[in-house]
Amino acid sequence: MHLWQLMRLRGTTAAVTIYLLGFIAVLKTNELPSLPQPNNQHGLNLSIAWQDLHAIAARPHPFNSHANDLVHAYLLERLNPIAAAYSHVHVVDDRVSNASDEQSYFEGSNILVKVDGTAQDLHDAVLFSAHYDSVSTASGATDDGMAIVSMLQMVEKLAKTRGKRTAIFNFNNGEEDGLNGARVFLEHPWSNLTGTFLNLEGAGFGSRPILFRGTSTKPLRAFYHVPHPHGTILAADAFSAGVIRSRTDYSVYAQGGGMQGLDFAFYRGRSYYHTKYDAIPFIQGGVRALWGMMETLDAAGCALLDQDNSEPSEDVVYFDLFGQLMVMFPLATMQTFNIILLVTVPVVTTGFFVWRHLAVTRGSRAGILYRVWWGKGKPKFDWIRFWIGLVVVVTSQAGLALLHLKSNKYVVYSSPYVVIGSAIFLAYLIFSLFVTSSLAFLRGHPLSTSSSQTLLLQLLVLYYLILLVTTLFVPIGGTYLFTAFAACAFLGWLVGSVDGVLNNHDQEHQNETSTTDEPREDQQPIESTPLIPRFSSGNNTEGDGHQMVIWHIQLLLVVPIPVILVSHIGVIILGSMPQGIVDGGPVWIVYAGLSLIATLLILPLVPFIPSYPRAVALPPACSFQHANSPKTLFQVVSVAFVISVAYTSGLLGMLLSPTSIPSTRHGFPFSIDSPMKVFFQQKVEIIAPWLTQEVDDTTSVKFETRSTTYLTGLPYYLKMIVPALPSAVNNRVECIGDNDRKELVRCSWSSGDNILPSPGKNISFYGNSAGIAQHARVLTRNPWLQSSIQILSSNTRRIWIQGSNTRACRVYFDNAEVDKWSVVDGRSGVQQGYEGYETKRGEGTKELRVWSRTWDREFVIDVSFVEPPQKIRGRVACGWSEYESGRVGLNDGIESKIPAYEEALRFLPRWATLTKLTDGLVEVWSTFEV
Repeated sequence: MHLWQLMRLRGTTAAVTIYLLGFIAVLKTNELPSLPQPNNQHGLNLSIAWQDLHAIAARPHPFNSHANDLVHAYLLERLNPIAAAYSHVHVVDDRVSNASDEQSYFEGSNILVKVDGTAQDLHDAVLFSAHYDSVSTASGATDDGMAIVSMLQMVEKLAKTRGKRTAIFNFNNGEEDGLNGARVFLEHPWSNLTGTFLNLEGAGFGSRPILFRGTSTKPLRAFYHVPHPHGTILAADAFSAGVIRSRTDYSVYAQGGGMQGLDFAFYRGRSYYHTKYDAIPFIQGGVRALWGMMETLDAAGCALLDQDNSEPSEDVVYFDLFGQLMVMFPLATMQTFNIILLVTVPVVTTGFFVWRHLAVTRGSRAGILYRVWWGKGKPKFDWIRFWIGLVVVVTSQAGLALLHLKSNKYVVYSSPYVVIGSAIFLAYLIFSLFVTSSLAFLRGHPLSTSSSQTLLLQLLVLYYLILLVTTLFVPIGGTYLFTAFAACAFLGWLVGSVDGVLNNHDQEHQNETSTTDEPREDQQPIESTPLIPRFSSGNNTEGDGHQMVIWHIQLLLVVPIPVILVSHIGVIILGSMPQGIVDGGPVWIVYAGLSLIATLLILPLVPFIPSYPRAVALPPACSFQHANSPKTLFQVVSVAFVISVAYTSGLLGMLLSPTSIPSTRHGFPFSIDSPMKVFFQQKVEIIAPWLTQEVDDTTSVKFETRSTTYLTGLPYYLKMIVPALPSAVNNRVECIGDNDRKELVRCSWSSGDNILPSPGKNISFYGNSAGIAQHARVLTRNPWLQSSIQILSSNTRRIWIQGSNTRACRVYFDNAEVDKWSVVDGRSGVQQGYEGYETKRGEGTKELRVWSRTWDREFVIDVSFVEPPQKIRGRVACGWSEYESGRVGLNDGIESKIPAYEEALRFLPRWATLTKLTDGLVEVWSTFEV
């Protein structure tokens, strides 16, 4: 077969090839790059970083744990020798800076490193930040261990090869409980030196890290130097719109600190995030994922340190292509291009219509209106098929999403690619039926090629309308997709129109006067009509060959770029959104997002569906031609659609395994590879007689406990889990909707005295309260905590609270609102403007949170109320996060236990895993009324 003949293969082959190559290229380049040789690691040491990660992520180390102190000490052991060896490296163990806001007071324990730059300007430093605390339910290998060890390597590199600007590293503590470590840094004098920052985070379990967001052009340009960039402005737009609800230290530095900077993080695998699977053995990509973080930090960090500070700051659009190139341009430039395109398209299209009207006539009814609407006296539906098809596609996608929501709501959690595959198949099938003549299409009969130009114009109109709306009303960077869509469609339509003018022929008229024996759908049989239709063999005539070349040019202009851009966004959405639904987000948004991606992927192909060029009829190619006909593709896609829907709906699993339990069937939404997260907390209420009577400071009073276990998760599946826990068996379980996570329910039951938590060490509170005033009223005293209260004035109270073997406590008020509050002897480090909470519009807060950097700290809190009632009711509480299995290897004499959590770990099914509900796994509290 000659080259020319190969080019004339059916358009089905060309279209399928474009999609396959686009998908394969995007998926392949979305993988982690290979590891470099040790002598090609740009001054970094990957093997030492991997060893550091094993030390840091050996066990859970939340802020309120003794393991956290060990990580703190390990980091100092690694950093102090570097500072001792290089005079331009300075290490500060900041145990002085404090921070407070409307509800919380936090005493920090950040580790700060300053590497002096070679430039004289010391007030233009670059901040690198990551947090070394983990959550209580995870070892923190990804969140945020890999970022911490990457920063250790960066410190060592810069110590040997200094940058132009000064580098400041914030190894911060307390991010997981409210971004406290970053807020504390703003109170340190070194924060006044920084104007740019790079925040490193972990919101998944490895794989490729992504550029979440950036404030402006200046820091974003650093990603030009990253060897394998990954990111899109759409992620930043999602943060701004509230679609992504996660918070990182980026918001503290950008908003509270007024800096320009970047947010770089792992994001895939949310099912392992904040669970026991966030550990080294489960990191997706292993050491390659660590190198992905190190490589990016090195390249972007060095670029920031050598950056010229005079560069202007502006909003920017950015996205990566195949993990090799970061495309970046100002948002204002895109808006200008959009306006030019919005003006050019109607002017050019109108000009071509006028030209064709003057150049071509047909009897007394000359002009374009006749040719696009009428054919041999009968109406043609080219101008309405596209719009009807679009409406049906949108409706059918909504119907498919509704089917998933009703039959197997959470299947997208573990099978997102099957879900989006079914949506893509459906969009193709619907468009194939509505933009073509169904009968001729299913017979494999190619229709008029003028349909392609007509449909392409309608596609351009659709893109034009979307671009008009986004330019005028949604001026954000994420709309770059529609700019590319409209530009590609316009170029494709322009090629066909120019070809029509230059050749001065009417393609539709040529098809109608063709001498072939091909029957048309609307042709009535007559006496001379063959009994068996004879379809054209596609002889290589000059006209057919020319049309075939134009068709392929238009296909290459209109389809590949949109498909590639949408595919890049698709893999990001597939790797992030589906597994966020167990956190309580609305499920329909995920299905809507995947349906939108599927529709956008198929839309560029729509003008070419009814006009696939005919192939050369050669005997050796007959079977190939048949296999690559539109009819065959339609049949294959139909079968794929049926199978995918049968799988996602759960029907396939029921048919193949009707007698097996649901969790083992095909289509069950959760597995050990994609476990469902269940949120755990245990609360213990202390019931003591001093709620109703006075006691002195040394009185020993008996008390009762009321222990309750709480599990929060997806309703149907949580009710499968709770009966498996021994403490819930033969117990009254109450399940109610969760106020904070609308899609979830919270089930609770009495845990009993057999699995009460232990604080880990016994502190005698009797006679151990020298700081409490003589006339203070005791609120509670028990093995977990003690608290007292004293009246200072008509609307001011002083509260003492101390927990045993903890550094996190709270005070709740049920019927009073706090106007101002402060921690005694804590004002020197409190953030300016936040010494006390000033109410807005007469509203105060009803909850105060305090964290100490030391253990067993007795907090003294002065509280002023808006309008104090005659009797103030509330609760005092402290939290604990340490448990036996999370303290393996620690020989410090502390015996912290949370038996209820250990029970849940042991008895949860393999397709589920635990995570924390709030700051502490256990909260012990006592009510008061004074």
